[in-house]
Amino acid sequence: MQPPSVRVRAAATGDLMSIRALSMTTPWEKSDFVKRAVDLGHVSVAVNQDIILGFIVWNDEFFEKPFVWLIVVDSNHRRLGIGTKLFEYVEARHAGHRLYTSTNRSNYIMAAFLSGRGYAVVGEIDLDPGDPEIFYRQSRHVG
Repeated sequence: MQPPSVRVRAAATGDLMSIRALSMTTPWEKSDFVKRAVDLGHVSVAVNQDIILGFIVWNDEFFEKPFVWLIVVDSNHRRLGIGTKLFEYVEARHAGHRLYTSTNRSNYIMAAFLSGRGYAVVGEIDLDPGDPEIFYRQSRHVG
């Protein structure tokens, strides 16, 4: 599949239905979380010809540090650089500050993605018995 021409922008209220539809492809229900994040301006979307191919949710509420809470890319458009563009967008917004994120130990694809972007493991919490949440920090300051 050819990589789509993608631009990343802040999510708008009109994007909510598409964002919610993408979020339904993940394990836990998060409609209220996503709506609050959009309302607060903490969601960015990857768009190709007005179609949302992915989104990222972030804020500065993790010990007052920038944190990516969720990233979702449409399953038909994965491995085309969309996740990279979403992370680059958030990293640029927080230039001069290290970005943090987490994923379950079982999410090998996300762990490899983060490692490739220069994120280092900084800890874990056993939130999901048998599949701990692994926390990552951007290894270097950007900007």
